[in-house]
Amino acid sequence: AIVNQLYVYYKLGDHVTLNLGQFNTFLGYEVISPAINFHYSTSYLFSWGPFNHTGLRADFDFGGGFVGKLSIMNPTDIVEFNPVNTYTLGAQVGKAGDGGSIYLNFLYGDQDGTLDESDPDEDGTSAGTLFQGDITASVNMGEKFSLGINASYQTTAAGEELNVAGDVVDSDGDASSFFGVALYPKLTLTENFSLGLRGEYFAIKNAHLNIFTLDKYDAINDVNLGDGSVVEFTLSANYKAGGLMLIPEFRIDKTSEDSFVDKDNKATDLLATFSLAAVYKF
Repeated sequence: AIVNQLYVYYKLGDHVTLNLGQFNTFLGYEVISPAINFHYSTSYLFSWGPFNHTGLRADFDFGGGFVGKLSIMNPTDIVEFNPVNTYTLGAQVGKAGDGGSIYLNFLYGDQDGTLDESDPDEDGTSAGTLFQGDITASVNMGEKFSLGINASYQTTAAGEELNVAGDVVDSDGDASSFFGVALYPKLTLTENFSLGLRGEYFAIKNAHLNIFTLDKYDAINDVNLGDGSVVEFTLSANYKAGGLMLIPEFRIDKTSEDSFVDKDNKATDLLATFSLAAVYKF
């Protein structure tokens, strides 16, 4: 919870590097450090994608700007030890150059372990295998304008449960999933001042994440079910003064259901916020 990244690396040659330890995820457009992101608030894609991994990762440099990664890791964000005894595979292939970059990223693995009917303390359910495919790209359109793109799809199988006899059986129901896409146009007006917009659409299926009100509700168990979506637009400015970055930001979130509460304590599907952040990089 304290350490962001801590890993060792060993170069097998000019084209292959092995990394062992805890490292930030290679999926997604936004990153953990606010000193690197243009916007201070984060996207839904960032908030509900992976953050950190612990494991072994091989980085490949194929030449000509082509790169790749292969990794075997703990389940996502289980970084200090692995109590569930399952592992996640990761992969990336990409190309970067003066005109921009594009990366295809993948995760595959069981994130919460499997049920054991011989364990007397075992109860509940276990989610199935997770798969996530992610694409991140950037395009430089001259000296002053650039465009970033991120799209991601994640799905988790229904998994397993214990029946009344105490046997492990496959759970009924469909897989749950999310899909999101975000665009990041940025205009650099001067050396110290730039403007950027993030436009994002994010949707979940079959209650994949309980992050906003969904279109179905189970009153008996007090849980949201079904599907839901959100559209958000974030307009930010970056003003640099030495190592200090000032980020005034205006953001609007519009959900498919009434997921927020307004100043009169009434449910609403619209939330508008303004913030002013100061980030110092040293």
